[in-house]
Amino acid sequence: MNGEIYVDQISNIYVNGTMVRIDFASLNPALSEQADQPVFEHKLRVVMTLDAFTNGLSMQENIVAKLIENGVLMRRDEAGGKDAQ
Repeated sequence: MNGEIYVDQISNIYVNGTMVRIDFASLNPALSEQADQPVFEHKLRVVMTLDAFTNGLSMQENIVAKLIENGVLMRRDEAGGKDAQ
């Protein structure tokens, strides 16, 4: 598959044996009943082995560590209990 798919968030992660299913969702303003209440809809599910999932998690942890080191992110305890950007 060539191309990119944009999603706003991970909506669920399921583990069943050695398989991990990750559901992604996107904001759909057309489904919002009120302007201040966003509604997300299921967009995509990715299924991978538990080994692939843990390898990906390790990669994400490394990226977060670099972002903290570069001052782009702060640890929650350093930001007064809140996420900072």
